[in-house]
Amino acid sequence: MHQVLNLIEKNLPKVETQFKREEIIDLLLEKYNKKIFTNVVHFRKIADLIRSIKKGVPQKEVEEKIIYFLKNKDATLKDILESSEDIATKLNLKKTFNKLSEKLSKTSLKNIDYDSLLSLKEIIDKKLKEVLKYRGE
Repeated sequence: MHQVLNLIEKNLPKVETQFKREEIIDLLLEKYNKKIFTNVVHFRKIADLIRSIKKGVPQKEVEEKIIYFLKNKDATLKDILESSEDIATKLNLKKTFNKLSEKLSKTSLKNIDYDSLLSLKEIIDKKLKEVLKYRGE
């Protein structure tokens, strides 16, 4: 548990401002007593979620998940943990988007195919709408 607490202090300032260390301990112990998690492996999974920031998962996203987990007494680890496959997909997409953005910004206009760029724009616009709908915005 102390590893999780130390990681929160070092990586999640928003969590630290909303909860005192003792509160976090009490909330985690309460979840442990309610059998929401039952062994040290579950604490490690929380630590892994926090460490995922260094792998490219947005800090804000991790903070929101930890805050949700702490505030909601019946929230489970399943509620806040994505599968490693989902995290890997997000990170790969982020890297791909960054590479594409960099490549496009450095490419001469004479080398850019308008129709391909327009097709990419249509895909991005469609996905943006889907993401906003998924988020409820």
